Amino acid sequence: MNAKLKKLRDDRHLSREVVAAESGVSKETIKNAEAPGWSGTLDIVLKLAAYYGVKVGWLVGEEEASVATFIRSQPADRHMMIGRITVHLCQLTDSDLSRVEGYIDRMAEGEISPPAEEEDGKKYMDGGA
Repeated sequence: MNAKLKKLRDDRHLSREVVAAESGVSKETIKNAEAPGWSGTLDIVLKLAAYYGVKVGWLVGEEEASVATFIRSQPADRHMMIGRITVHLCQLTDSDLSRVEGYIDRMAEGEISPPAEEEDGKKYMDGGA
């Protein structure tokens, strides 16, 4: 995937700055994504695949792969979590979904810190109390 990302950018004569501005992925993340060993997160892989107009499966090295294949490549304990999150996301209004996407993007880019696990888990488990 790393070499494919670099080749896609190079073949189009694009700088990392341009890709960052147009894709919504930070310049630093693009640099890391093009380096050997980076395996990516679903949101970044999806954004870059969409930006370059390629299928996620092709990008991750599977000709007939899908988002489901990428999810299955994640550690087993994350499958249930991803499934639950997906169900919740499908129930949101477009406006709320857009806000969640913005929050996740900012967190993925390191602009904001993820919530503290204990505090946030307790808050949600108690219904926000």
